[in-house]
Amino acid sequence: TTTNNGVYYLINDHTVNYYVANDKITDIAVSDSILYISNLSGKVYGWNLENNKLIQTEVFDSYIDEINAYKDGLIVSGKELHFINVNRKEKIKSGLTMSHLNIAGNRAGPLIFYSSSNLFYTRDLTDFKRIYEGRTFDNICYDDSTIFSGVDDGIIRIDTLGNVEKIYTGDRIIKLSNSNFGLIALSIKSEVLIINEDNVQAYRFDDNGEYIKSFLIDDDCLWLVGNIGLIRLSKNSQDEFVKETFLLSDGLLSNEIFKIAATKDLIILASKKGVQSFPKKELKKLNSGKLSIENVVIDGESIDY
Repeated sequence: TTTNNGVYYLINDHTVNYYVANDKITDIAVSDSILYISNLSGKVYGWNLENNKLIQTEVFDSYIDEINAYKDGLIVSGKELHFINVNRKEKIKSGLTMSHLNIAGNRAGPLIFYSSSNLFYTRDLTDFKRIYEGRTFDNICYDDSTIFSGVDDGIIRIDTLGNVEKIYTGDRIIKLSNSNFGLIALSIKSEVLIINEDNVQAYRFDDNGEYIKSFLIDDDCLWLVGNIGLIRLSKNSQDEFVKETFLLSDGLLSNEIFKIAATKDLIILASKKGVQSFPKKELKKLNSGKLSIENVVIDGESIDY
């Protein structure tokens, strides 16, 4: 997790370390045991997490928006797109000069590069194909042959030839992800959509000031977080969604949760009261008597922590 000019990172779930950067951090990425950190001055640092040593620094001519780990290297986007091959220590220019490029994809498969009005598709970072332009792209997800994008008034589907189809009309979509349940979307009005072909299931959480901040798909469950605590949606034997809610009274540090992540065995929550992790198998036993500390006073003075 990042602060204004540093990164906290957790080793083996118990040792917290802190890396201090020289400028405001713009993004971080992790590849194997290397933590990559980009800053506002156009530098990318490689930090070895095993021995806490700086191993590599790359300097770019302008600002950096985003960095992504990809195969045996790192993709750096900003005013110009670069690929850093870590093993061969090469810095390769892509030829794309658009500003504020964003990246969608994973470390092994094809990648999508998109800006406010353009969409590019590539498999090997050498041949970039512009497949769509002229629309505001908020979020992207895809399988091997189909791209889904959130736009101002719903969701569009684009194939690699650039053919466009509107599959959902509604509020602006701010997050998208594929899952075993179908396409999962989060709207700006805290509506969670589960889309399978023409079937759309909607869960709305904006009543009484409630909102959804993010979601995570893990182990055939859909996890939702916001100011509503932690919600788990899973399917029963009748293929129906079952909703379970976990709150402060169940052992959460706070009902206001900003981020959720998962390892093989743990759920990790970043909340208003700090970072909390617990085993997935013990979700129904969350209320373990842990205390949530509101304030610390030493010799009559309140201490920030």
